[in-house]
Amino acid sequence: MSEGIDFTEGLSQELKEKYLQADAAVFSRVRALLGGRYRFAFSAAGGLPADLCKIFMAMGVRIIEGYGLTETCNTTNLNRINKILPGSIGPLAVNVEGRIAEDGEWLVRGDNVIKEYWNNPEATREAFTEDGFFKTGDIVQELANGYIKIIDRKKAILVLDTGKNVPAAKVENLFSLSKYVDQVCAIGDDRPFLGALVVPNFDAFVAYFKQNGIAYDESAVQYVGEGTERICVKVGPDFVANEQLKAMVDAEIQAANKSLEDFETIKRYVIVTRRFLESEDEVTPTLKLKRRVIIKHFADEVEQIYA
Repeated sequence: MSEGIDFTEGLSQELKEKYLQADAAVFSRVRALLGGRYRFAFSAAGGLPADLCKIFMAMGVRIIEGYGLTETCNTTNLNRINKILPGSIGPLAVNVEGRIAEDGEWLVRGDNVIKEYWNNPEATREAFTEDGFFKTGDIVQELANGYIKIIDRKKAILVLDTGKNVPAAKVENLFSLSKYVDQVCAIGDDRPFLGALVVPNFDAFVAYFKQNGIAYDESAVQYVGEGTERICVKVGPDFVANEQLKAMVDAEIQAANKSLEDFETIKRYVIVTRRFLESEDEVTPTLKLKRRVIIKHFADEVEQIYA
């Protein structure tokens, strides 16, 4: 176990036995892959889904999620090594002040924060409050004991024409552990309901089709990378038109919808034939979606949703 922690403490005898079996069969092997001296790792840039964090912690692999920006000389919030709250970025770091603005934006102040943007006084004025707090641009929620949860980038809040605000990341992150859905781009700004462009897990369906003898146009399938890094990035129209694929993707969509408020649910969606790619300027190097670019590149599919 990691750092001598007994992960079976407080479990019933039956559950303890099941955990020890899982640890012997899987968890210990994962820890062995990390070299046997692993203590913890840090996670930032992109949000670490709470369920994924819990899975790693159950295996004895502690991941400490934190938060910061270039303008804050990195860390403003950080989970504590023995007090990790999955799904949060932790409480404030030492010597950093923070507060939540009326619109939910996270504001921070401290000696680690920049004083100004180089030769850009206008940008400096826009980035700070009158009392010197830096505007991070992220909408947050305060949890217990001062722990903070990122909801979404302020600019990534989708405003429906009904006036309802939908955090795109809240919807998209529900698919982070999905077996059959690879990427989801939520859309809905100035629209009557939330829609989505959905990229299936092409590799999973290629394997599923071959295993079940389902024919598809293999000449239309495109891959990038080599060896274990080889992934499918594009398929033909017949691939995503397969009824079994559509049913399995829809099951994932409906399962996610159960976790959302009615106005946040995906009402209509289109299954697209290729991944959102960094080479097409549709994702950042840290795999964040560039929504405006994606909507532009998939304009026909977006109009199909709202036709």
